[in-house]
Amino acid sequence: MCFFTPTTLLSFFRVDKKTIDIQKMNDLDYALHPDKRRGLYEMNLVSKRTTRRIFCHHLVLGLICATLIFILYLTVQSADRLFRLSLATGYVGLVLLGFTFCTGALNVLNRRRNPVSSDLRRDAGIWCGIISLTHVVIGLQVHMGNMLLYFFREVGSLREVRPRFDLFGFANYTGLVAALLIVLLLLLSNDFSVRRLGPKRWKFLQRWNYAVFALVLIHSIAYQITESRQFLYLLLFGLIASTVFFIQISGFLRVKREA
Repeated sequence: MCFFTPTTLLSFFRVDKKTIDIQKMNDLDYALHPDKRRGLYEMNLVSKRTTRRIFCHHLVLGLICATLIFILYLTVQSADRLFRLSLATGYVGLVLLGFTFCTGALNVLNRRRNPVSSDLRRDAGIWCGIISLTHVVIGLQVHMGNMLLYFFREVGSLREVRPRFDLFGFANYTGLVAALLIVLLLLLSNDFSVRRLGPKRWKFLQRWNYAVFALVLIHSIAYQITESRQFLYLLLFGLIASTVFFIQISGFLRVKREA
């Protein structure tokens, strides 16, 4: 049997002298080197921020993307699975791209501070890049047996390869340039790039997303015409584009009025 005496119980709460000495040394070290305490505080903030971004942003955005892609995949009327998946990822990528545009304008309309970079906009942009590049990879396997034929065509009996100048080629060229710009924007979507380039230069490069949006709209319109898509797809595309334009113009007018 084991008996607990008052002395035994007190031993559980007794702080060892060595522990007290170590704590005193740490306090003295922090007092002499405040950067260390500040560093620990910043590490704690980074840890909380990373946790919030993973669970509140990336996990939620991932679930939303997967759900929307699944719904659109089931909605598209085609026997070609790659075509259905290409269309689904394309529209979800367009929605995410539009959302990244709207965050700044919505901050203006709600009279909130509009920072150079916000975690929500950046994380939405990352998912936009992932879904959009997935769309590119899948889309290049839908119409032709050879990916080069999306950008070139074979002419004559010798099957001479020449660049495409038709609407189908134009749609693919604009999509390719948009994809390359998306890769650039993805590489800039991190704190290291902001620190390395500085806020002004980083923001200047990030404004290439306006070019991406314009190219994506042209690419989408060209494919709407080339494939003679159903009215439902035209309506969905028009709804997404008009919503983004309306929010952007509303935010711009608010800034002009308050300038």
